[in-house]
Amino acid sequence: HSFTTLPASSPSQPTMTIPTVCLSSPKEEVATALRDACTKVGFFYLEGHDIPQRLLDEAAQLSKKLFALPVEQKVLLSDPILQRGYTRFEEETLDPANQPSRGDTKEGFYIGDEAPLEETDAAKLHGPNVWPNPTDCQLTHDQCHAFRETME
Repeated sequence: HSFTTLPASSPSQPTMTIPTVCLSSPKEEVATALRDACTKVGFFYLEGHDIPQRLLDEAAQLSKKLFALPVEQKVLLSDPILQRGYTRFEEETLDPANQPSRGDTKEGFYIGDEAPLEETDAAKLHGPNVWPNPTDCQLTHDQCHAFRETME
């Protein structure tokens, strides 16, 4: 594996080492690197993929615009039944054993397979996605769908 070390933001904070997983490595090495990164660090850099840089840049730009919206607008983009759309800072707790008094220090925006409202099945988390008003941040179904298809 290769690693990138991020400097501490202050002398009292430790540095953070983020592993880089290369998809062009042998499958067994990739599997080991992914497992180690996910269980020991929680995230990783990915290289050796064929995702166009233009698509990555566009997704990052649109994400910045979405998360820069006022909280009052973002909470309107949440569907807690289908677990889609926006999730607030500290709304989720993915590691309750190690963070019993507070949620995750992240926001999220989740999409799934698009389905018409009349086909909603909450038990299977099947239904429509939640989309922001295009005048707010220009994040559209087509852009997310293209990114998601490329990632699959």
